[in-house]
Amino acid sequence: MIDAPLSGWPVPLRQAYEAFQAALMALQPTASHNRRPLAPLCYLWRLYEAWAAVRCIRVIDGLAGYTRVLGPQPVEDAEWLVKWVSSDGTTLTALAQARIGRQATRFGGAIPVGVRSVSSDLRPDLLLACEVAGTVRMSVVDAKRRSSEVMNASAAAEAGSKYLWGLRTVSGDGTSAVVSLKGVVLATTATPPKLHDAAARIVGARLVPGENDDAFTKSIATALTQPEADD
Repeated sequence: MIDAPLSGWPVPLRQAYEAFQAALMALQPTASHNRRPLAPLCYLWRLYEAWAAVRCIRVIDGLAGYTRVLGPQPVEDAEWLVKWVSSDGTTLTALAQARIGRQATRFGGAIPVGVRSVSSDLRPDLLLACEVAGTVRMSVVDAKRRSSEVMNASAAAEAGSKYLWGLRTVSGDGTSAVVSLKGVVLATTATPPKLHDAAARIVGARLVPGENDDAFTKSIATALTQPEADD
């Protein structure tokens, strides 16, 4: 069997390969005799973000009623996108590393409304946009690799609130409105916190390679199917 050239690999896999190469090159000079190399974390956090995004795509692929129709492929103002249609007529678009700033973007027409930030530049690891009956509702998946064993509720609230408060949609006539996020899912290597109330619309789920990820799968399914939040 002849391996496919690197240029033919899926975008996330190519990114992971290049990042692993960079990590190995950075770590090797620090190794001493008969010891594992020690070095700063370099870009290992970025590997986790990319892996978590791909894991989310696989979760959606496995949800009943969803059929993938596009991607992954490059897209304007994000690294890549994947698109599904569901049996109830919903179109779901996933945008990895979406770049959301002062000016609205429709990601090259990938979604029917513009998205902008009224606070600071935002870059969710995965922005999920559900289109049904002319309405677009969104969810965010953000990966939080932690060196600590437990992620506290304050950190989770801070990580999720910037999306809940900062994101806005921009319609065709240029008017701006608050995006009613269905929720923010924080994928973390730490033990996730429980916020005081589901009304926070922020949920943490432990996601570690090789471990059971049922909680993460449930969180993604809930984010896509739960009732709309009150505006």
